[in-house]
Amino acid sequence: MVQLRLAKISIAFGVHPLLHEADFQLDKGERVGLIGRNGEGKSTFLKILSGQQPPDSGEVWRQPGLRLAFLEQTPDLPANATIYEAVAGALGEIGERLSRYHHLLAEGWKPRRHGRAGTGAAMAGRPRRLEPATTWMRC
Repeated sequence: MVQLRLAKISIAFGVHPLLHEADFQLDKGERVGLIGRNGEGKSTFLKILSGQQPPDSGEVWRQPGLRLAFLEQTPDLPANATIYEAVAGALGEIGERLSRYHHLLAEGWKPRRHGRAGTGAAMAGRPRRLEPATTWMRC
């Protein structure tokens, strides 16, 4: 099932064409790697896919309800943020909970194992376990 399609996409900046009547289709379950030299249009191509940049010509079609995520090549991050904090910050409430859990572990907090007591108030309102099959936290 087609998730998104580009048909005869063209875009140029000045006299330098990045894409000329390019076609692309992504079907459900497919994975794609995008490789190329600097300045060859990889970021522009991704911006066209995500709707952040309109093409000069051609057609862009996305499956209705399709959700796309895009990380800027040079994201605007707080100067003191770690990579971990930046990634967790993009995950909304799940990321906030994961950050709190990570912070507690860094301070020496030990989670309960096999029903042993001792964590009590330290984890009130915090995730109780990690789901290994999905890596999402269950609260």
